[in-house]
Amino acid sequence: MISGKRLDLILKYMGDINFEKEGISLRIPASVAQSWKVAENGTIQALVQKVSNHSYEIKIYKGTQKITDIPGSRIMIPVKEIFPNGDPETMEITDSRGRKLKTFLDKKQDLLIVDTDETGIFCVRGRKIDDIEENPFAVAVLTTATMITVLIVGIRSRSGKRGDSHKGEK
Repeated sequence: MISGKRLDLILKYMGDINFEKEGISLRIPASVAQSWKVAENGTIQALVQKVSNHSYEIKIYKGTQKITDIPGSRIMIPVKEIFPNGDPETMEITDSRGRKLKTFLDKKQDLLIVDTDETGIFCVRGRKIDDIEENPFAVAVLTTATMITVLIVGIRSRSGKRGDSHKGEK
């Protein structure tokens, strides 16, 4: 929780405001924080809560009033710390409406970065690039190709020679 007086000092000397919890950082542009017009004796509070294994909720309050619009803000998630076995190249983030958000990977800092204009629930997970189980069309093609291969092998193995399968038949 930050008092309005402290918020003014942060905005005056540091510019953008940053909140961090459980390794996840939220950067809000100074212009957005200034638009909240927090009184000197007022407060601003940002909450980052783990909702499930890979979902996080970001909430911001001015006193008791919930703020949902945070245009130009950025969420930064340390991939190795939160997902030690995950491949950062295949991570994706969806918002509470199920929309896939454009993510950036900062390889030097090992951060998964997403720009957002609103608070809410964000789900981070690895997408599977070549996972046949999640693609019914690929399963159908693979099954058909296997059946054709078995059929061809079965026809050729009858007589041992190609084209001789009709000998001895009437």
